[in-house]
Amino acid sequence: MLGTDSQVLTDLLQPAPGQGARVQFWADQQVLAARPDLKQQIHRLVAGQHGAIVQVGNVQAVPGGEEIKNDTHIIERILKVLHAADLDRQSYVVAIGGGAVLDAVGFAVAVAHRGLRLIRIPTTTLAQADSAIGVKNAVNLFQKKNWIGTFAVPWGVINDSTLLETLSDRDFRCGFAEAVKVALLKDRHFFHDIARHASHVLQRDVEYTNPIIGRSAHWHLQHITQGGDPFEAQEGPFELPLWEFALPDDAALHVEDLMSGHRWTWHGKWQSMRLEPLHLPFAIWRIHPVR
Repeated sequence: MLGTDSQVLTDLLQPAPGQGARVQFWADQQVLAARPDLKQQIHRLVAGQHGAIVQVGNVQAVPGGEEIKNDTHIIERILKVLHAADLDRQSYVVAIGGGAVLDAVGFAVAVAHRGLRLIRIPTTTLAQADSAIGVKNAVNLFQKKNWIGTFAVPWGVINDSTLLETLSDRDFRCGFAEAVKVALLKDRHFFHDIARHASHVLQRDVEYTNPIIGRSAHWHLQHITQGGDPFEAQEGPFELPLWEFALPDDAALHVEDLMSGHRWTWHGKWQSMRLEPLHLPFAIWRIHPVR
């Protein structure tokens, strides 16, 4: 992800009009301890983009596990750093860590400016197979788990199997419980495959573990995007085909909502939208370039 396959990440970081993509990195401090070269890899990645990506501040470290979800002062600190960096809705936050870190950083990112662009890079089998794929972000409050949270679609999720190499055997194996659960619920053939290759999972054979994680992530994604719950809002990024109109990728566009009459301006080919069953079940826009 930060080496030969770095384009997977850089392709998600679309430059804002007139400047490079502004990005802030947050990482689980246990991951940073296990991978002391991670910060330097990030710096090399950014430097190699020659201004197309602008790293805002240093790589920020946060504790993992329930500690980060139980301490509201950590959430406040994250928000203060986001504010001090003057990040806006076209800026990116890359969160690297297990499910708890992705949850807590994701919650702060979702409430800052009503949502910055979040890219999740999960570092545990549990997060890669399940939690990082979802749209939930939550922290604990009043001694209740996930009492306060949001639903926010991440800008992207990148599963990098090499990040699992520093996990203990116990933590590596535990994450496959989610694959077993989704297989039991969705795909009996998948369940039988997991059972048949259980010994390979115990041996951490990536020839077998990577496909299992991938299939689990696929089923979770399908459930989220095609679950058919009529009461859930749907939100996500989309790409405007500006090239069809001979416009550059950073073109400015006047937008008129034909249902409400509201008008605004879009900048660039990547935008996001949210549809809500009761209040906004569909949208019709009139779009034309700014002259």
